Amino acid sequence: MINLFLLMLSAGMPELNFESDIQPMVDRLSLESTEQEASNLFKREIQNAMGNRRRRIDNFFHNFKAKHL
Repeated sequence: MINLFLLMLSAGMPELNFESDIQPMVDRLSLESTEQEASNLFKREIQNAMGNRRRRIDNFFHNFKAKHL
C-alpha cells in the first residue's frame, strides 16, 4: 500500500507532493507492532469510531444516500 502511494507522488495530487506526506499513514499503520499489539490497536480504533457521534451521523447520511439513489 505504501508503494502505491509512493507511485502516486507523480500524479500531481495536492495531498501528495513529497515522500514526507506519506509518513503520517506509515505511522498510523504501526508497522513495528507485533500482531497482538496491532490487533488490540485496531479493536480500540473500531470502538472509538463506533462511539464517535460525528462518525455515526456521517454514516447515517452515507447509508441514507446509498439507499435512496
